[in-house]
Amino acid sequence: MKNISQSANRMWLKLDKTFFGLDEDLYLCGIYIPPLNSPHYNNEYQNLESEISKLAGKGKILITGDFNSRVSTNADFVLHDDNNDNLSHLLPDNYKSDYDMTRRSQDKILNSQGRELLDLCATAQLRLLNGRFIGDILGNITCFNTKGCSIVDYAVTSMSLLSSVKYFKVQDPSPFSDHCQLVTYITCNFQMSKLQSQYIKQKFNYKWTKLSKKLLEMELTKSDIYEEIGRFQTNKFEKTSEGINLASNAICNIYTNLSEKCMIKNCFKKVKKKNKAPWTDNEYLELRKTVQKMGKKLKLSPFDQNLKLKFFSL
Repeated sequence: MKNISQSANRMWLKLDKTFFGLDEDLYLCGIYIPPLNSPHYNNEYQNLESEISKLAGKGKILITGDFNSRVSTNADFVLHDDNNDNLSHLLPDNYKSDYDMTRRSQDKILNSQGRELLDLCATAQLRLLNGRFIGDILGNITCFNTKGCSIVDYAVTSMSLLSSVKYFKVQDPSPFSDHCQLVTYITCNFQMSKLQSQYIKQKFNYKWTKLSKKLLEMELTKSDIYEEIGRFQTNKFEKTSEGINLASNAICNIYTNLSEKCMIKNCFKKVKKKNKAPWTDNEYLELRKTVQKMGKKLKLSPFDQNLKLKFFSL
């Protein structure tokens, strides 16, 4: 989406509610917030809050990425605002009270950027998925390096989207990045069967031969083909998605009919999948297994210094 963010550290996408079977449009943001001492840091949370306020009224929000924020188990909502009489005269009539949601975290440190993230969540009624859902009930560490480990990568959603979140997981540590991959599963009513019926993968193509030119010239002189082309040219298709589909199907039928009569049908051969890439060998495969096993162990024991040194020395 253009003109939403001026920062190169944020990219916004819109998931259309009709296409994905959602009750509202979903605005997805991939984010990186630099550390406070970085020259690239520029009022990141203030600018992010401004962008969220532009989109919150149009649909639901899901932000995921590296926030460089450590929040420990501190609340990302306003505590006890449902029974605080001192706030009642300050809040609007349509104000929705927050409710307590337990969140676990293996990272027990709160830093200044973490406070900013928690403030943003409370202000914009967003919630952290880390440490709250099946797949991450312990609040797993998301960043591993030789200096230590922490939780700085999050998935943050609108409070109204929580009921649609089915699963959230922090993947095992990987040798390809200090950060673990985050996976979020959201329930939607996506009608894949309709798409499959519209876009059928062809198992063949048509091959042009030396006789094809003469056969095509002969077919074009026949009345049935001539009339079919004439109907297509005179038909006033509506300038809508349905009209475009009708026009596309009509012209495809003409081409298919001509191809069947003028060319040779060439069926695709099934290509057998190779068991391993050409650049791999047994040494590589053994090393990969070792790294994967070590990554699983490191995820379970993130503060084990010996295990960490072994993982990064592979």
